[in-house]
Amino acid sequence: MDMAPGSSLMDNEREFDALVEGLSVMGRIMDPEDLVVIYANSLPQEYSTWLQGQSATLDKIALSDFKGLVHEETQWMINFTNGSDVNSVIQSSAANIANKQKKKKSQEGFKR
Repeated sequence: MDMAPGSSLMDNEREFDALVEGLSVMGRIMDPEDLVVIYANSLPQEYSTWLQGQSATLDKIALSDFKGLVHEETQWMINFTNGSDVNSVIQSSAANIANKQKKKKSQEGFKR
């Protein structure tokens, strides 16, 4: 599975989760370590250097925790490159993350 050009990180994550769920329904339960590696391999080239640094921990981390790290790395790329070296995939991913954070903050405001 590869992240489609022009798609967002959130779209890739949804597609990945749908595939895993589909396999589960068919009776194929994947090992958690394999899921992390498959998800890591689906990320675009912009993550390759970061992934090399993460390679020692890929077999020791939960998929949800790894996805969180990917989101943090995406935010870091946006913040520290000023978007100059970041392609549209990463930019749209950051927009999705920002929108999710805004929505969460607005929902918290309604609860008070």
